[in-house]
Amino acid sequence: MCRRGRCFVNADVDVAWDMTGVDAERVDAIFFDFADERAAQKNRFRAEFFPAQLAEGATGRSFLRFFQFTRDDEPVGIVELDLETLPQGETP
Repeated sequence: MCRRGRCFVNADVDVAWDMTGVDAERVDAIFFDFADERAAQKNRFRAEFFPAQLAEGATGRSFLRFFQFTRDDEPVGIVELDLETLPQGETP
């Protein structure tokens, strides 16, 4: 929903992250913690993170593909963010 140039997203944010070229040993373990319906991720980020290439259990689709459909199998759009193209800056 957008009003006056400001957009707000639904409270349920799902992220499919690309594992290609990622050294899993250097990734925070929280990104692989699916316990208690991903409670730790929700608490820390207010979002849930799924490795894009892994299969979702009920459909067998990769999570990247899974998030492109509703529960009724209707197609929906997703947003892709390439973190390598974001402007670099100092952290506060």
